[in-house]
Amino acid sequence: MNLTQLREARNQAVAKCREISNRVREGGGEWSVEDNAEFQKARKDAEDASAKYLDARNAHDREQWLTEQDEQDDQFQPEGSRRSNPSNPNGGGRNRQTHGALIQWGPENSPRLQRSFQPEGPRGSESYATAFNRYMRGADNAFRDFDEGIPQNLMRADDETQGGFFVMPERMAAGIIRAVDDEVFIQSRSRMFIVRGSRSLGFRKRTAKASTFQKGSELSDITESLENSLRFGKRALTPHPFIGSFQISRDLIASAGRGMEQIYIDEVMIDFGEYMELQYMYGSGDSECLGYMTPSDEGVSTARDLRASSATTFTYDDLVAAKYSLKNKYRRNAVWMFHRDYFVTLATMTDPEGHLIWQLSARDDDPDRLLGRPVLESEWMPNTAAADNYYGSFCDFNQYYIAWDSESLETQRLIEIAARRNMVEFHFRGKADAMPILEEGFTRLQFASA
Repeated sequence: MNLTQLREARNQAVAKCREISNRVREGGGEWSVEDNAEFQKARKDAEDASAKYLDARNAHDREQWLTEQDEQDDQFQPEGSRRSNPSNPNGGGRNRQTHGALIQWGPENSPRLQRSFQPEGPRGSESYATAFNRYMRGADNAFRDFDEGIPQNLMRADDETQGGFFVMPERMAAGIIRAVDDEVFIQSRSRMFIVRGSRSLGFRKRTAKASTFQKGSELSDITESLENSLRFGKRALTPHPFIGSFQISRDLIASAGRGMEQIYIDEVMIDFGEYMELQYMYGSGDSECLGYMTPSDEGVSTARDLRASSATTFTYDDLVAAKYSLKNKYRRNAVWMFHRDYFVTLATMTDPEGHLIWQLSARDDDPDRLLGRPVLESEWMPNTAAADNYYGSFCDFNQYYIAWDSESLETQRLIEIAARRNMVEFHFRGKADAMPILEEGFTRLQFASA
């Protein structure tokens, strides 16, 4: 039995003792042999039930305390340590908890772009996912039968009866992140990190390289080559809040059953994918993502703008210059990005020998290629041929880092606000951050000045 059932059994046994005592008092206060025997039996039952309840509660308190200690210890464990290694089932207290099934996605032929996420803790359990699905379908007290041993503040950001935000199961959060991967090619090609608890991620960045090696001899004094030019900076990703809302028909919810989770994800993705794509391209970096098309000294500066030879057109030579503006280590992973309005011009452009520089793809899942590198299409890329306007990019998105906070994805179900139209309104909240880490992996293509 769980703690609730044990406590109820104890309360019932104590109530039985009170019932016997009150009955004797109302009958004149004389205790018969039968009354004493009945009372002693009820008292023993109450004492036994109390002992079982106290033992269970103490056991729960001990496990909860150990879990808190493990969580504190994890903050000081280096990457790859015995405790922080999820593949080692004996490497620490947190790894003794039940984990959900490993979730993986991404192209199998490109390990660099594969994703993996391990649901863990209370929100990674199947029972939490079941309770959350009931909540989304409108069940009253959806978490009523959820294990009392799990602290309630892990489930919701406020009280359910007051319409509090409920934190999504980690499996569902991973599903939304995966859906963005499928819809937004920038994220699918970027380096992504899934964090918990809005933690910031710091990345080391070399701002000046060393220049020390030189010709030497057997007896050379190495102090002659000492230098002090190597410098490092830091880039930090701190997930920032974003919000959205939508409405779903009550009839659709009633017929959805367990499929409500997928319906929710589909509705979220109607315009959420477009929002994130715009963030990754044009975000200002002020309490939001920093887009790579936004000139910024914190991301991609104007030093990475490559101007065409004309204020209204671009040529084969401009594209060749753009391709080789990236070092080979970035160029071999880089992709072009243009608005579709430029595709006809690109697809019919030839080199000086008359050969087309555009290669059509032989497979539906493989993009066309320009000068040997994939071409991606975005409706949000600029398409106005005018002086100083951008017209495309050539980037290695592996140098674009994205951080999602899986524990911040929350939803609120409002059943009254749209009831007149037989609808239920859902509010969505989450946190994410993104920014270019090494600007030398990015080249923005720009028309010449007038």
